[in-house]
Parts: sequence; structure tokens; C-alpha cells
Amino acid sequence: MWKASKDRVRRWWSGRSPGCIVWRLERRIRQWRQRYTRPILKKLWQWLEQQKDACPESSALGKAIAYTLKRRVMLSRFLKDGALPLNNNRAERAIRPVAMGRSLYTSF
Repeated sequence: MWKASKDRVRRWWSGRSPGCIVWRLERRIRQWRQRYTRPILKKLWQWLEQQKDACPESSALGKAIAYTLKRRVMLSRFLKDGALPLNNNRAERAIRPVAMGRSLYTSF
């Protein structure tokens, strides 16, 4: 069984560089995002446009909707680049100790 799968892997790798394989994976990720996520985002933008008209701009919800709609291009950028994550949780976790330390150090 191992020999059969080993031969299959060898055939798959033959003539392919690791860089080529990575680019193929990235292309598939982009295709998946284009196929499944883009229609959902399109509906979200339409819904936000409808809510913007129905909600006063001075309310907290109106401000949040306006903020999101102003940044539509930036929030949709992950669709074109498969390497971009959907959120920045990793960066937020990385800077949390700095922010927490800064607030703690001022109390001493």
C-alpha cells in the first residue's frame, strides 16, 4: 500500500517545483473565495446600503454602517489575495502585551 501511494506522490511531484505547488494552492484559495465568498459579501454590501437609508446617521448603528461602507475596498481586499487573512486577530494578540503593559506601568 505504501509503495502505491509513494509512486503516486512521486508522479505528482515530478517536474514540479515547491514554488509552483504553492502558487497552485494560492490560486485555488482565491478561486474558492471568488466563488463562495464574493456573493455573500455582495449581499452584505446591498443590505448595508439598505440599512444606511433606513437608519439615522447620528446613531451608533448609522456610524458603524457608514464606517464599514467607506472601507468597502479595504475589507474586500482578501478576495483578491489568498495570503491575506479575513481578520487581524494574530496582530492584535501580538500587540496585546504591549498595550496591557503600558496601562499597568502607569499605575505604579
